[in-house]
Amino acid sequence: MKFPIFVYGTLKKGERAHIFLKDAQFLGRAFVAGFELYDLGEYPGAKRGKGIVKGEVYLVDKNLLKLLDEYEEEGKEYRRICVKAKMEDGRSIEAWFYEYLGPVKKNQLIPSGEWKGSFKKRKRG
Repeated sequence: MKFPIFVYGTLKKGERAHIFLKDAQFLGRAFVAGFELYDLGEYPGAKRGKGIVKGEVYLVDKNLLKLLDEYEEEGKEYRRICVKAKMEDGRSIEAWFYEYLGPVKKNQLIPSGEWKGSFKKRKRG
């Protein structure tokens, strides 16, 4: 059995942990409403709020889902919940999503809802 999972940070294409999803089926880009995205430095965290979070949806099996739970420290730093993701083609899909459990500050908010990767934001020099 395969499960849709919505990713918005280090698991996205081009990010450092995407290797976990290299063999997973990519379903497309999507967004989740009712959450706000925060830049936590090396990775982002999504918390319930009035915004949207932009990301990607993949199909994963139960073994990979368990591995992702370990990577995300499910139950400690993040909680895996089911959300409704709106795909680029307009359809909605229920998918797993990692909600951040820690504290955030207003100045960490990413208004666009899309995390670009902390290493890409840093200026050289």
